[in-house]
This record gives sequence, structure tokens and C-alpha cells, in this order.
Amino acid sequence: MNIISHGNWVRYTPTTVPATFPPGVMFAKRASDNLDWYGYVKPDQKISIPMPVVDVDGNPLPKAPAPPSRFQPGSVKATVHLRDTLHIVSTALYDSTMLFPDGAEVIEITGYTGSDPFKDFGGKVYNQAAGTFTDPPPPPEPGPTAIERDILRTLERINRRLDRLEHPHHP
Repeated sequence: MNIISHGNWVRYTPTTVPATFPPGVMFAKRASDNLDWYGYVKPDQKISIPMPVVDVDGNPLPKAPAPPSRFQPGSVKATVHLRDTLHIVSTALYDSTMLFPDGAEVIEITGYTGSDPFKDFGGKVYNQAAGTFTDPPPPPEPGPTAIERDILRTLERINRRLDRLEHPHHP
């Protein structure tokens, strides 16, 4: 298996929305070069989305070169979100048009021979340096709830009273 990063993607609002797009459509662009997601996954359709030329602070944004082939046929495309300190695979599937990478890194997994990429990769921890996928660590044991804390305090008071009754000479 080989893992290819297609960069980190963020949501944005284009200056104008193409007339062929439905109302309320969301847009994402690659953070490194501002390449639009729809143009990235459908290069053959020559989607042209006017991109902002400056960021919110007025700094010029880099122009995105149109890369050649984006994804290899038959490969798995996945979104990876940072949760706390772990990179968690949110979605893994074959059809890149079914992804919306808002706030995620998009990775491509080639050489996968399984039959259910979501079952095999979804929810897994992705170690970028090692190129591995592992089960996430178990969640920490939850502490007592507010009601349980109240019960524990009440039990402590009861135990103190019992001690005083059993040992009346102790304060």
C-alpha cells in the first residue's frame, strides 16, 4: 500500500458561484495553493470558480496551478481530521466526488486490496510519518457524574457519623 497526500483543505466562499451550481453549495480549497476542490476532483469538466485574490488581511493569495491527474483509478480516497493530537480517518471510499474535505487532509491509498475501505480505514488513527493505520486508543474512563459525586459526599458524611457513633470519644 502507498499513501499519497493531496494536502489540507479548508472551506471558503468564492467571489461568485457558477450558475450551474445548486444554491447553498459549499466550497473547499487546498490551503497550500488555493486550488478549488470541485476543479480538483473533476478536472475534465474545466470547472472555473473565481477565487479570491487576497486573504482576509489583504495579502495576495498564490495562484493555483492546474495539476495533471489527481487520483489514480481504483484508489481509496480518504479525509483525515486532526482530533486532539490524533489524525483520524473520517471517510474512506473510492469515489472522490463523495468527499467534502472541509478542514481535512485528503489522502489517497493505492494498492488497497480489501473490499470495504470505510470498514478498513474509517475511524482509524493515521500515522503520517509511518504511513500506518491503527485502532484509536480507548477513551479515558469517565469520572463520576455530578449525581455520583453527591452520593459519594453523602456516603462520606454517613461514614463519619457512623465512626462517631462507634467511637464516641473521638472527635
